[in-house]
Amino acid sequence: MNCPPNIASLPARRVDGIVFEIALAIGVRVEVIGVPFAYRGRTFAVHPSARASVPTRVEYAVSDVETGRRIPMVAAATIDDARAEAMAVLDAVAEADWRRQFAAPAHRKTARA
Repeated sequence: MNCPPNIASLPARRVDGIVFEIALAIGVRVEVIGVPFAYRGRTFAVHPSARASVPTRVEYAVSDVETGRRIPMVAAATIDDARAEAMAVLDAVAEADWRRQFAAPAHRKTARA
């Protein structure tokens, strides 16, 4: 019997999670589970990317939890790296642009049963 080679792995760790919807480029919203973090007064979450081009490799993206919009140019192999990349991208956004992009809460109506 052939055994796969041992691959070094990091120890498991517990994290908080959040279930929210991301907005796909094709106009569809899908539910994902992400690891939330607060930054500049908003909640963002790291989640598996819906755009991963290689099915055998996980790629993490970061999206704004309230709007579901992905932070551009953020794609990383680890949750920590994705969060760090997102913070660097968000730091580069000028205050006026930030206010324009996140001026009012984007509350969506939810379906009722």
